Amino acid sequence: MKKAFPLENLPEELLKKVDSTCWEAIERRCLACGSCTMVCPTCFCYEVKDEFMSEENFERKREWDSCFRLGFSETHHEPIRKSIASRYRHWLLHKFSYWSYQFSTLGCVGCGRCITWCPVGIDVREEVRRALDA
Repeated sequence: MKKAFPLENLPEELLKKVDSTCWEAIERRCLACGSCTMVCPTCFCYEVKDEFMSEENFERKREWDSCFRLGFSETHHEPIRKSIASRYRHWLLHKFSYWSYQFSTLGCVGCGRCITWCPVGIDVREEVRRALDA
């Protein structure tokens, strides 16, 4: 990805935009299909499922998942992030803000796979710029 965006204080600047209305614009375009998360080399969301074979025997499985799925953030049978805007905001902030606090680096390696595989052509670099300008 050759088009850059400002990296200086990026995690802090993006956190200031959590309550911004800028996320509503992405909701009109994003399908929440999860293509971006499935091709991202740093995405690691998963769901834990219990598969019951009998009363004495069950298997706990960890399956790859996407934070764009409505039920991903479900707690007590109710999703926490109901809107596409809130799920996209969570994903983008995880890559460009939260991750830096956890691992001292950004969660985006700049491969561009999310841009290439997005069926509606969403460019994460443009969304970062849009959020910063909001």
